[in-house]
Amino acid sequence: MYSRTDCLNFTGSKPCGKNESCDLNCPHYNKRGQQILLIHLGALGAVVRSTALLKAIHQKYPNCQITWVTENPAQLLLKNHPDIHRILTLSEKDLLILSALVFDTAFIIDKSIEATGILKRTKVDQIFGFIADQYGVILPHNQKAEELWQIGLSNNLKFNINKKTEIELITEALGLDYKKDDYHLPLFENEKNLQYQRNFEWSLEKSKVVIGINTGCAPTIQSKKLSIENHRELIRKLQKNTNYQIVLLGGPEDTE
Repeated sequence: MYSRTDCLNFTGSKPCGKNESCDLNCPHYNKRGQQILLIHLGALGAVVRSTALLKAIHQKYPNCQITWVTENPAQLLLKNHPDIHRILTLSEKDLLILSALVFDTAFIIDKSIEATGILKRTKVDQIFGFIADQYGVILPHNQKAEELWQIGLSNNLKFNINKKTEIELITEALGLDYKKDDYHLPLFENEKNLQYQRNFEWSLEKSKVVIGINTGCAPTIQSKKLSIENHRELIRKLQKNTNYQIVLLGGPEDTE
């Protein structure tokens, strides 16, 4: 063996780019830490929210490599993320890749049978979060996930008693330290260029604050969606500040 295959940057097929040769004398050798599996099949907004977990994971598991399993098209949001080593979907090809891998730790954010099914496709030593039993019953897999599980089962706990944010609850459920980390979804050059192009097309002024209002909402939580009139009222109030510019955001279902 002439290469350090346990290097964090090792590709197996070519030099990583930090050195011209991948050999035992490479000055950029960085020993690989734990292999982490993160399963989050949630909606796009939920996936973005969960990027706030990445910093806490890397702090607890230095030099770890994270494999994130999500649903199409959420992988497009996470593509080329510097803190994620591998992104897989539920395609048969990706699940075949997953079956060849072994993980030290898995974080299961979804309270779903599908997430447990994904676990069956690989091997994991330690699990944090939620699983489903053979009857499809969703259960907390570790003690710290109990609080979030109980809150999901009680509207009184969720809406009247609980004072924690959802990302705080998720972070604690996964046995990580909550430090109010921000979402981490960096833009790359081609995306920044597209953003600049959009600003030009929309005649946005660079000196003003741009506020995006997402008018959409998942069909399962329609009660969280503002009415059209409430959207209008919100916009009217925001426009009293002449330094604000409003952009409406949404999918095809929000066009009307």
